Amino acid sequence: MRFHCAVDVEKRGILPLPKRRAFQKIIRAVFKGVAEGTATNLVQVCESQAVDGAEIHVTFTDNEGIQVYNRQYREIDRPTDVLSFPLSDFCNGDVMLSCDNINPENNYLSLGDVIISVERMEAQAKEFGHSQSREVAFLVCHSVLHLLGYDHITPEAENQMKTITEDTLTKLGYTRDYQDEGEE
Repeated sequence: MRFHCAVDVEKRGILPLPKRRAFQKIIRAVFKGVAEGTATNLVQVCESQAVDGAEIHVTFTDNEGIQVYNRQYREIDRPTDVLSFPLSDFCNGDVMLSCDNINPENNYLSLGDVIISVERMEAQAKEFGHSQSREVAFLVCHSVLHLLGYDHITPEAENQMKTITEDTLTKLGYTRDYQDEGEE
């Protein structure tokens, strides 16, 4: 099965092109890793519906931009690090309904949208003492799990998400001590 991610930058200058390209590679790897490891019937549903793959859309913005989304869609008037907007119905990785969110341009199942604040991502990477790449990988992993129907409402569900996230990031090499070349 194929995985596609579209990446946009909402505000000019907040994410230089080389970093954007590097982050796109990370996003694709994390998306594929999470989906293959947790979406238990995604492949079967896509094959039964003659769908060629799955896709997500990631937008990078700043604190002001993500605050607008947070206020508009969650009625919380403050910035956050990441938001997830699922388009397909999942419960803990299982597709609940038939595939009705097919992108006609590429015949992929659209799982949803992820919005990341570059300012929060940079601050959190510094705060936690790891690279920005590792922080992007973490935020995308967390968001893709939400797109696949996982949540952290109960302590058990939160532990499940933490375990899946850490396992996925470790398998992909994005441990807490991961550093990009040239990144401090």
